[in-house]
Amino acid sequence: MLLAVFLSACQTVPERSLDNGEWLTDEVFFVQRQIDFESQEKWEYSARVGVVTSEHNEQANIVWASNNQVNNVRLFGPLGVGQVQLDFDQDSVQLSDRSGVLHHGLTSQGDTAEKLLSNIVGLPIPLDALSYWMFVLPQPGAVYEYQVDEQNDLVGLKQLGWQIVYSDYRDYGGNLLPRRLTATKSDWGDRVEKVTVRLVTNDWKW
Repeated sequence: MLLAVFLSACQTVPERSLDNGEWLTDEVFFVQRQIDFESQEKWEYSARVGVVTSEHNEQANIVWASNNQVNNVRLFGPLGVGQVQLDFDQDSVQLSDRSGVLHHGLTSQGDTAEKLLSNIVGLPIPLDALSYWMFVLPQPGAVYEYQVDEQNDLVGLKQLGWQIVYSDYRDYGGNLLPRRLTATKSDWGDRVEKVTVRLVTNDWKW
């Protein structure tokens, strides 16, 4: 029954069409959001996550806590692994499960939280970019295009080969954020032709 409810929440809601809107590139829209983002030194985000490819359809729950840029991400399976935890900051990253450390590396040596998680799960999850996308911000240092609706809410973002769709904006402790985020990449190379990552927010805590 729980699986049926999850699948309904993550898959049956029609996706917003972005075909007819104007794609913008200026930075003005994100200035205030960037200020608000930088002022949030401590937060916790919980959501249901689904990862869909032509060969996989995996779901899990995610709890992401950040305190002064020190991040703790917990994924509760299945998602192919059961339960994993990522602890990372700008200098190091560690991934573990209930039995202990699975892998440890320094970002200066090429390992990132995103790379470790994707290797363990076996599916591409853009964790680094999601840390900005879920705040309705583009990842710094990469070009982007975006769309807004009549209420001037962000509804679409294109970046790093991904197309992100935002919908169902709600107030979370005084911050207006989308309940649903769907990120799709059409070409992932040899491993996956197309991947879709869906987040359905349970709560934000500040």
